[in-house]
Amino acid sequence: MKKAGGIIALIGSIFGVLSALAALAIAGPEGVHTVEVSRLAVISEFNGTYPGFAMNEPGIVFDLHLGWVVVCFAMATFMLSVICLNVAKHLPALLLIICAAIAAFLGGGHIALYMSMALVGGILALFPKPKQPQYA
Repeated sequence: MKKAGGIIALIGSIFGVLSALAALAIAGPEGVHTVEVSRLAVISEFNGTYPGFAMNEPGIVFDLHLGWVVVCFAMATFMLSVICLNVAKHLPALLLIICAAIAAFLGGGHIALYMSMALVGGILALFPKPKQPQYA
């Protein structure tokens, strides 16, 4: 189960890093990332462009450094998933679960989808390979 969990976490974290970098690139160079969106304000003020990218859009709360934090946690998830493949201890799997949960919570939407895959892989990496019965 440990190898399978590491592989699942590796796949999820690769896509999570790519997704976080794409969200950061689309949001702008200063790492603007939406935290809270009021749908009514966005729909009522729609002016032909995508409504989430205007800095003064009402109902949208921006945190300038949140995008970079999500990228860092996604990259930490990637590194920990590689470590989980090669180490027999439980600490990398626990750190993988924590980093994936934080990245999923802060990233939102498409990042949370891939980080939840890494989270499941981290949970699987906690459990060792079941003992095979030896027949004499």
